[in-house]
Amino acid sequence: MDTIKYQQGMIFKFKEVKGKFIHTLNDGQLMYQMGLTSDQIVGKELKDFLPPHIAAVKEKHYRRAWNGEIVIYEGQCNGITYLAQLRPIIRNGQVVEVIASCVDITERKTAEEMLRKSEKLAVAGQMAAGIAHEMRNPLTTIKGMVQLMESNIVKKEYFELILMEIERMESIIGSFLGYARPLPVKYGIVDIRSLLDECITLFTAEGNMKNIVLLVRHAPEDALIMGDSDQIKQVFINIMKNAFEAMPKGGSIEIQTVVDSNAVSIQFTDYGHGISKERLARIGEPFYSTKEKGTGLGMMVSYRIVQEHKGTIKIDSEIDLGTTVEVSFPLADGSSFPSNER
Repeated sequence: MDTIKYQQGMIFKFKEVKGKFIHTLNDGQLMYQMGLTSDQIVGKELKDFLPPHIAAVKEKHYRRAWNGEIVIYEGQCNGITYLAQLRPIIRNGQVVEVIASCVDITERKTAEEMLRKSEKLAVAGQMAAGIAHEMRNPLTTIKGMVQLMESNIVKKEYFELILMEIERMESIIGSFLGYARPLPVKYGIVDIRSLLDECITLFTAEGNMKNIVLLVRHAPEDALIMGDSDQIKQVFINIMKNAFEAMPKGGSIEIQTVVDSNAVSIQFTDYGHGISKERLARIGEPFYSTKEKGTGLGMMVSYRIVQEHKGTIKIDSEIDLGTTVEVSFPLADGSSFPSNER
């Protein structure tokens, strides 16, 4: 008994007597740390020394153990969090007693809670960085348009582009808020070819400055899908931005649409530095990026948008040869998506 008394945890036993679970042994340092004594527990049932609501919960664990199950559960008593294991003793096919052990896990639970809080803060910081990353694209376009206007080069198209990019910034902010609470998607008919042309227009000026040529080949067939045009545009811009960053010395980016009987595929091919197989397998994971200062949020958001549109993203890449990103969506047939907001 002295060995049990001085061990750091707590050992106890109980058996069922006339429908009641009576403790036949209880000792160990943990028991004293909880402010209890053997006299308070031995020969007593749970409700004799515990509040009724706690006793009721523990009695369910006791019942499971008495029915022959090994039960592991966490509990709290007087500010101490413990982990308990109930192990039935079976003789001749019948449970005759249950022996249990408890260990103090208060420090571990405190450490886990601190880790969760730290992770939440880290995620909040990464999300803030991700928002800045996504907002930089439309801001760069707006800045370029304003600089052209300052040079007395003013066209109606510049104002239209600025308004379009402001609307896209609003949409990007809404998408990030969607991770906290789902936002309705505005479904409608989306012409993939027209949407791609809009995205290509946004990158033409940057391509001229960086010596990057955009080569576009549209399928002759209609490429109409049901979806949210702002969200799909965000996906295309994320992919094109990555392609530009993969070719700091210039080159060409090929964009091709392929239409079959059920789907439209959009292929973006760059001839940049490529991505290793190890990194390729992790693209789309939250906060994983192939770029040194990237957050990975651009592709994470893109994967989510495409999945919500019942589409797929496939990426093939070879180091020093380039990367092809293929995005596929089901063609509009009037049944895949609702016509209103969901």
